[in-house]
Amino acid sequence: MDLPLDAARELAASYQGIAQDTTDHDEAIAAFLEERPPELKGR
Repeated sequence: MDLPLDAARELAASYQGIAQDTTDHDEAIAAFLEERPPELKGR
């Protein structure tokens, strides 16, 4: 995919928003803070 820099930044920001709304994201943050491996479920 060859995008202009501004378009690539907008696309990355939208994907980041999607990723932050998952239970795996919440689990990853909790695991990091508890210094343990995450138990990711693909959700």
